[in-house]
Amino acid sequence: MILYVQALMDFKTLLLSQPLSFLLILIGLVVNLGFEIFAVPLDALLGLLFGYGLLFSINMLYKMLRSQDGIGSGDFLLLSGIGSILGASAIGPILLLGLKSNNLYIYDQQRSKDQRITPGIWLGVWWNNIFINADDTKIEKGMNFLKKAWSNRQAD
Repeated sequence: MILYVQALMDFKTLLLSQPLSFLLILIGLVVNLGFEIFAVPLDALLGLLFGYGLLFSINMLYKMLRSQDGIGSGDFLLLSGIGSILGASAIGPILLLGLKSNNLYIYDQQRSKDQRITPGIWLGVWWNNIFINADDTKIEKGMNFLKKAWSNRQAD
């Protein structure tokens, strides 16, 4: 539910809620450190560190090259929260799914370079669709919803 709310917020405002991301991190650590539900404790801690560190490092490299931020800090926290739940080994596949979805959406819409959709949206959508609604028809409905919402946003 937290990721769904984050995805909607990111879609509307291009901002992510830091308190919700911190809550996600806390839930991930409690669930895995206390009960080892999704990952062993070390994997959960490494997921937290790698999730934040990977996007932070990419952003720092981009900032050195372009003198501006390329990724918002909310995305760092969101990926670290997901990493704290699923563990370090899930960071790569999650990023690849999110980025691939973003690329497919951009290709489908044939949008111009100045329009963008943020990674936080796709992280939330894929989390929701893969782990909660693992039904192909629901994934397709979710993608159609995002397409309609994006076209409504452009009209505003």
